[in-house]
Amino acid sequence: MLTQKKIPYVTINRLSIYYRCLERISEVKNLVR
Repeated sequence: MLTQKKIPYVTINRLSIYYRCLERISEVKNLVR
């Protein structure tokens, strides 16, 4: 990752959205089971 200590807000926002997508995918997989 970047060596900078300060992480841009955009990066945090994208990570949060990506994490939500992963959560939804995991929920769908659990429902399929």
